[in-house]
Amino acid sequence: MKISSRFASKRRFRCQLNKRLGLNIHSKTLDIYRLAFTHGSSNLQDKLGHPLNFERLEFLGDAIINLIVIQEIHTRFHSSTIKESSELKTKLNSRKHLNQMGEKMKLMEFIQIGESHPKFGDDIHGNLVESLIGAIFADLGYEKCKDYYLQILKKYSTIPFKIY
Repeated sequence: MKISSRFASKRRFRCQLNKRLGLNIHSKTLDIYRLAFTHGSSNLQDKLGHPLNFERLEFLGDAIINLIVIQEIHTRFHSSTIKESSELKTKLNSRKHLNQMGEKMKLMEFIQIGESHPKFGDDIHGNLVESLIGAIFADLGYEKCKDYYLQILKKYSTIPFKIY
């Protein structure tokens, strides 16, 4: 199966991620970021036959984003009620919000797809945000991941509340 990507070479892919997304990815850990942008239509598998695509990193990223948002709300909004905190968390973690952020970040430009890829729905943008955050967490750990996510929230968020 042929894989389609705008950035065929690993070097170009890494340079563009670093430049356009404000990252500092090293060649040693590049594979996890390539995986973060590999769509299931690529039909790639590891030696044991497990799929190689962004879904596991998306799952991880979803949990990390939730933790970052909850921690920031808890730390910064001492006087807010549980209801207010919950509503803010729901808005910041909503699929709509993540999709808007991913679209503004132009993450689709990094996706790697199979020849016969499906048409993507709007959720692909949010899925890529989550998988990118999952990759950053796996590569750099929680604190650097948290710092990066708060930075992109500040730059790309459509939510009027300020948690950064």
